[in-house]
Amino acid sequence: MKEVRASPLQLNVKELVRRTGSGSLEAENTNKLTLPKVLWCRHKGNGKNCCFKHMAGFWKHPLTGKPSPPTPCQDDLSMLVAKHHWVWNNKSKKIGITAGALDIFAFNAVTSYAQLGGGEIMLVAGNRMEHAVSLMDRFRPILTGEPNPYIKGTGIYKDLVEEETSSRLKLSNGVEINAYPSNASSVVGRPLVRGIYWDEIAYSGIIDDKPNFNNLFANASNTRADFLGTSTPNGKRGIFYEKAMAIQGLIEEIPSAENPIDLGWYYIEYPYELGLMAGLLDQQTIDKAMQDPMIDFDQLYRCKFTTPKGAFITEDLIRAMEADYAMEDI
Repeated sequence: MKEVRASPLQLNVKELVRRTGSGSLEAENTNKLTLPKVLWCRHKGNGKNCCFKHMAGFWKHPLTGKPSPPTPCQDDLSMLVAKHHWVWNNKSKKIGITAGALDIFAFNAVTSYAQLGGGEIMLVAGNRMEHAVSLMDRFRPILTGEPNPYIKGTGIYKDLVEEETSSRLKLSNGVEINAYPSNASSVVGRPLVRGIYWDEIAYSGIIDDKPNFNNLFANASNTRADFLGTSTPNGKRGIFYEKAMAIQGLIEEIPSAENPIDLGWYYIEYPYELGLMAGLLDQQTIDKAMQDPMIDFDQLYRCKFTTPKGAFITEDLIRAMEADYAMEDI
């Protein structure tokens, strides 16, 4: 039976936030392409070819714009995916989880997935193609180093890119990265999937999002692909809520929350405190959010399922919207 981790505060937080080593945050750009053995050396390496982060580049801090090391929860999440492969992550807003998730799949794209002979990474977000393209816009510079607001990249892996569109990267090592909107018709029937990242699951705005999950899971089932689903809660509805409850054994079909059924998934929560510790959130902003009656603080920052926000739409309406977007030209 797999361990279910209901709160990161059960972790040794002091150990997680210890990031004050002497290593440089200046990424190394070399002519020789060296494949990293680890995603992040935690400042234990030489700051050159010691890890993927030092080689490819660091995310910019949203306030200062300076390159920043992986946060404790980004580091923890990468280890969980490497160990458990299927991870369901309930997270606070604005603590860097999307960036950390993209790092995981970029690292795997140049290492383990290539060593398996290639295959597809699916990046899934939103309910329209422009949402998916926006996620790809954040992923691409990790490999190419192209100018962007998000990451100070070196471009050390840019020569791996053979073909490129706004929603697709084809690498010379056999790995292909594609961006998809999170509706069932878009994600069905992919032949050789190595990794799936589904971002902000609870905010797809789709009334019934179980078919989306079913199709994505089917893509992963014959390759044991990595499947990472992350989201901030958005009410007691939809696949993100139901899956979180099922993994923890908190639904009627599972008799005991203390002995949850082994569904093959690992559940983890990252509340706002970890964002404060990492310097991505500040206490003044959090205090104001706590006092604002218009902000559902428990849901946005404490990983609690309360009430849904915003409207939900049907698959038929999504298909009608896609017809206007000309997906074949992306």
